[in-house]
Amino acid sequence: MTPVGLRDFSREINYTVSRSSGPGGQHVNRVNTQVQLRFNIISSEVLTADEKKTLMSKLKHQLTKDGDLIITAQTERSQIQNKK
Repeated sequence: MTPVGLRDFSREINYTVSRSSGPGGQHVNRVNTQVQLRFNIISSEVLTADEKKTLMSKLKHQLTKDGDLIITAQTERSQIQNKK
């Protein structure tokens, strides 16, 4: 099995952007700089059943009821920097 870090998750990760409450003064009121990453562990075709079980157990307090892991970045003043 290929190590997790070398697998392609790009088709299973969804990004959305919105206005941020982070730094930037008036800039944050005009530009969508907050980036939200959403990854559904349950429906992943890249992860094995054992990997899903481990993630569901270790991340149970960070997951939605549908098994989505949601990570939000808004500390930077640009969308590109927040996606890193």
